[in-house]
This record gives sequence, structure tokens and C-alpha cells, in this order.
Amino acid sequence: MKKNLLFTIGIFICLSVVNAQTPQIYQDFLPWTGNLSPDGIWRIAGVWNGTGGQLDPANVAFTQTYPGETSQGFVYLTQTDNAPAGSESGAEIQSLTTYGYGYYEVRMKVTDVAGVCAAFFTKEGTNVSGKLTYGELEFDHEFLTNESWLSSSNIGKDHFSTHPNMDVNYIHNSSFNPSLAFHRYGFLWQPGRLDYTVDKVIVHTTTNSGLNTTVKNFIMINNWSSGNVNWGGGPPQKNAITIYDWIKFYPNVTSIPTDQTTNVMDINQEQKVVLVSPNPFQTDCSIFISHEVILKDAILKMYDVCGREVKAIFISNYETTISKGELPSGLYFYALVNNNENISKGKLLIQ
Repeated sequence: MKKNLLFTIGIFICLSVVNAQTPQIYQDFLPWTGNLSPDGIWRIAGVWNGTGGQLDPANVAFTQTYPGETSQGFVYLTQTDNAPAGSESGAEIQSLTTYGYGYYEVRMKVTDVAGVCAAFFTKEGTNVSGKLTYGELEFDHEFLTNESWLSSSNIGKDHFSTHPNMDVNYIHNSSFNPSLAFHRYGFLWQPGRLDYTVDKVIVHTTTNSGLNTTVKNFIMINNWSSGNVNWGGGPPQKNAITIYDWIKFYPNVTSIPTDQTTNVMDINQEQKVVLVSPNPFQTDCSIFISHEVILKDAILKMYDVCGREVKAIFISNYETTISKGELPSGLYFYALVNNNENISKGKLLIQ
């Protein structure tokens, strides 16, 4: 069993690389000067009152690297404090081109300072000879840092909004604090359907005839303070910085794309079916299953490195907690069986 399990995982990794897809847009935020990106696709917003209050290009900064990260290129969006009162301002970057159906994704680390809304979103609009106009269709991942999760080590909230009036402010509760590490957040937009993703797993789906449309959206990121206690609060008592690693867009895809390269430790995320968080873990972890899966007689089986089954958990919900129990620390494999079909495999590391 050990040989077969490891062989299957190895085959899956190989297939993930072979079937990798290339995004149409890949903005890695390598440092640039001026308000326009070198490719002419992106603009730093301001100075003006934009979608996120008062915005100032001076609040946008780039670095080549970030401590502990292997990728290149990061952008820092700062919401300043209110000293002196009334001087606070946020930051925003948006595409100058609009896009339609497909998969949109960002990798970001939310500020750990209370009093802002940090966001990744798309907004209906047009760009005619440099004149930008905006419409109503909008999809949002928004993080409100005046909420209690900010002081937690393993709780987070992500506000999903689908405008106008489709699925406004659905709150996704995550098992990690989004200000402690980089995570991936995305939208898979198809005719009549929008899937919200966290770390490449679908965690919420909106269906609405308003999503079956020919309009196209700008891609946007911002970090701003509304001053509204119901929407992030603020302004912050000190500068609040949200960091973005990259943005990608894959046009007209109908499933979550596979990256060009696959890290063996990211096998859970690359399968687009199961997300394990935290992983590694010490006492317990949460298993998130994509809403694309229709659960029927689902069971998650764990194996040690010798291929012996050590635990079996019956799954009836899309979020399940797994406790270490009496299991010793070490590396384990899991297999998710649904309706008598093995639909996902991955690794668990107990510390």
C-alpha cells in the first residue's frame, strides 16, 4: 500500500506540472517607478477620493524581496494614520484593461493594524481613450481589521461581496489569521456563477443570472480606511501596511488552473479539492473540502509512512476538524474517498 500511495502522489505531481496553465496576466510587482507599470497594464491610483476614500500614490512602495519568501517582487499599500487629524490616506492599484470570464487570483498578507479594509476585487468598467468609467458589477475579497480575528493565531474572516444585490457580505471563517502569512484568494467567474477561493479551494459559490453578462471588470487592490465601524473602522492609530506578492488572471477557464510549478508540500492546494490548515499542526487541523464536491459517504483516511491506515474520519460537512489524538509526531498521507471514489490525496505533518 505504501508503494502504491507514494507512486500515485508522485504521478499526480508530474501530471500537475505537465498540465500547468499559463496566465494571461501575471503581475509580480517587481519594482517600477512612476504611476504606470512598465507594461502599461496597471495604474497607481491618486491623488483623489477613489473607491477606497482618499488615495495617494505616495503610499505605494515596492521591494524586490520579502523576508522568508522565495518569490520576487512585492508591493506595499499603506493606509496612513490620522496625525494630524484629517491627513490620513490609503492606497490603490488597478488594471487599465478590463477582463471577463476566467480565474482571478492574488497572493497577499493583510495588515496586522486595526482600522482598515484590505481588499482584492474586480469592478465593472470601461477605458475609452484613457477615460475610465465604472459600473455596478463587483466581486470582493475584503478583510476588516477592526474585527476580533486580528488578535487570534488561528481565526480569520474574509468578506465576500457580489454586487449589485446578488450575495452581499457573505462571511467566510478561515482557520488562519490572514495577517500572519501570505495566502491566495481568488474568483472563478463563469456564466451565471462565481466561485470564491481561498488557497485554491472553492469555499463559497454564488449563482445569479446577473453573472451571465458581456460586461468586463477592472482588477483592483486597495488598503484604505472608511471610518465606518461596520466596515473596518479607523483611521488606524499607526500606518497600516498590506503586502501583495502577485496577481494572476486566466481567461475563460472553467476550473481552477494548475500553476506552472508544483511544490510537493503544496500538493493539497494544487488538487483544488482539499485544503488543510494549519499544516504542519500540533494538536488539530481543519479540513476544508471544495463545494464543487457533492458529499456522499465521504471518508478521510490517514496512513503512516509505512502505508498502514492509522485513522478514518467520516465526513459530512465541508469543514471538519482532525485531532492528533494518540498519533505520534511525523509525516502522514491522507486519501479522501467520496461515493467510493478516491478524489484527493495529500500530506499531513504533525509536529
